[in-house]
Amino acid sequence: MTWLGRIFGTSVAVASAAAPNCASAEDAQKVFEYVEASGFISLAAPEERVGLQAALMQRGAAAIFEAQSLLAPADAEDIAEGGVATFLEDIEPRLARFGVQLGAISETYEEDRHVVHVGGREWTIWSNDRDGSPDTVEMGKFWAVSTARTFALLNDRLAASGTQIRAYAVGGGEDGLVFFLTPTVAASLARIKELGREAPYLMTETPPYYGAPQ
Repeated sequence: MTWLGRIFGTSVAVASAAAPNCASAEDAQKVFEYVEASGFISLAAPEERVGLQAALMQRGAAAIFEAQSLLAPADAEDIAEGGVATFLEDIEPRLARFGVQLGAISETYEEDRHVVHVGGREWTIWSNDRDGSPDTVEMGKFWAVSTARTFALLNDRLAASGTQIRAYAVGGGEDGLVFFLTPTVAASLARIKELGREAPYLMTETPPYYGAPQ
């Protein structure tokens, strides 16, 4: 489990103690100025912004993960094994801030397919049909592909609502997160060397990394 996986979901005080520190206060100040200029802080819920500013100045880039109004767990195992509806329902309060209404959500999880209906549209998360269907997913890849397709569903709904916000992944597997950012802010964060492989990215269905930074 990564440091991000360990700290997410804990209190701010615990997360602050567990997160890696910047090399110096000067480095943290530079990160703060860069992140603030990107527009990241303005995306967070109003009640989080002052705390985020202070955290960024103290700890640098790791503090972006304290913007919990923009973050939620995205456990790839749960998603792949019939948990898409629960995942979507859990993040609906965050989506509502961006004017997104998913509508009715239902899920069919069977031996040979995993299908989700959102707002009257059907989405195939995975299938094990052997007929050459493009929805067929090999067993060794179905966690990642299922998560990528769930993020694609989510980004389709975000785009349809008119918001610039998109769902970016952080990490992956059981420790994965979804991070709600604009493309401009996500690109800015991805340039911060301190984040490394914990930088946000758009998931793809392309192995072996599925879009994750390396």
